[in-house]
Amino acid sequence: MDKYPVGRSWHTMNKLDDMMLFVYGGLSQRDEALDDAWLLKLDDFSWTKLVNRFETRLWHTTVQFSHGQLYVYGGSNNDIYLNQPKYPKHMIRISLSPDSLQK
Repeated sequence: MDKYPVGRSWHTMNKLDDMMLFVYGGLSQRDEALDDAWLLKLDDFSWTKLVNRFETRLWHTTVQFSHGQLYVYGGSNNDIYLNQPKYPKHMIRISLSPDSLQK
């Protein structure tokens, strides 16, 4: 398993709390659309790759609504400079912690 993410642009990075960042998608240095998600622990700068495979997404937005609940929307599924860019029509929900049983 990879120890850290490949270099990228057009990704999102979200601050989950004072000790953790979340990185999703983007375009690799080799112009490959990425579908990976990573956590960066800020106390020791260690990376953890999330096991789930997500949809490729770049030039997107990721927002956190509650701790561990992120939503990805917009952007493109491939390089926007291609002749036929693909634009997703749905939102992705990423849960980093179990849903609360309290409503």
